[in-house]
Amino acid sequence: MTDTSNREEQQEEYVLTDADGHTIKGHRYHDPDKAVDARARLMAEHPDGDEVTVEPWGVGFDGE
Repeated sequence: MTDTSNREEQQEEYVLTDADGHTIKGHRYHDPDKAVDARARLMAEHPDGDEVTVEPWGVGFDGE
C-alpha cells in the first residue's frame, strides 16, 4: 500500500478570493503559506474592509 496523502497535498493549489467569492487574478499558489502572505498584503493595501480569503482551488471558482 502506497501513501499518497503527501503527494496529493503537494499538488493542491490555493487561490485568493474577493468578497463576492471570485478568484483574484494572479493569486494562485501551490504553497498555502505564500497564499496567506499574499492575503495579508492585499488586506494591508485595502484596509477599507475588502474581504480577501484563501481557498483551495477547485469546483465553483471562476477562471483566471
